[in-house]
Amino acid sequence: GVTPPSHMQGIPFLGEKLPDPRRFARGTRDRMDETLEVTRWINDGRFHLVRRYDSRPPLDQQTLLSSYNSNGELCQEIRRLKAEGQLSANQLHYWSDIQPPVLLFDTHSDPWCGVNLVGDPEHSERLDAMQEELESFLLRERDLGFWPEPDRVDAQHGGSSWELARQGDAYPLERILATANRVGDGVKHRDALERALRDPNSAVRFWAAVGLAAFGKEVADSLAAVRTALDDSAASVRIVAAETIARHDVGENADRAVGLLVRELDSRNEWAACRAARSLELLGEGARSHVDPIREALQRRKAGFYGEKGIDPVNSGLEFSLTTAIERLDTR
Repeated sequence: GVTPPSHMQGIPFLGEKLPDPRRFARGTRDRMDETLEVTRWINDGRFHLVRRYDSRPPLDQQTLLSSYNSNGELCQEIRRLKAEGQLSANQLHYWSDIQPPVLLFDTHSDPWCGVNLVGDPEHSERLDAMQEELESFLLRERDLGFWPEPDRVDAQHGGSSWELARQGDAYPLERILATANRVGDGVKHRDALERALRDPNSAVRFWAAVGLAAFGKEVADSLAAVRTALDDSAASVRIVAAETIARHDVGENADRAVGLLVRELDSRNEWAACRAARSLELLGEGARSHVDPIREALQRRKAGFYGEKGIDPVNSGLEFSLTTAIERLDTR
């Protein structure tokens, strides 16, 4: 019988005075140890819309590389079958390397969510309406998941991220979302993403870098623009740019990019170091020439090289990534 205060979220599900049921359930999927994605979903009780703003992380997140899950016999067998091209279409729906940015499923007729209805004219209006509802919710609630962790941590010296997201220009979510919405939608957005790479806001630049990285090999025509981001003031942007250059450029450019990632491992910003570690893990052979500095960086963080009491020098995500990278590259 108590009237909930206005600042409380959620709706009552027990009692005499129940409100109308909500039209949609919503959810998120973000960090899992060293793997980071920004995925949002919305469900109307039957249709389930998934919006993956970074289409690069696979659904299993770990990419079958991590020491966290690669020791299991099942994962080793899946890895072998994938390498031999023996996984079925349904299995690849889960284990493939690249995922569509938007997925829509009818959970009544397709409870396992295996048939993506995006592109089906019969569901185009529903798709548009659910995407509009989702984006409206993200903007209304000032979803903080689009603010890269290193940038957000640095910004919090001026107040809590919750407050900063609702005042001033620290978190222009409308502009950030406009860039994030282009990720995974093809090279037709090349010019817009290259322009966004020069935006005054670091989160916009970050999503521009992610969008260009998602081009895969087709990023070749944008490598000059990505190289300029190696000197960006924001660690989040530098790290995405460095992984892209290391993966798709050659010679001194690629070596410089890997060296940048290794230097970021010593960052006092824990989340910048964590992102750099994940990039080195994913680069695999591309980081071989730097395996000794990577090993030394992990040892420094484990030893608490800051020398400050009460600070955890290594988080699990960073340790997982660097351990995996070293195991794959160390031949000693």
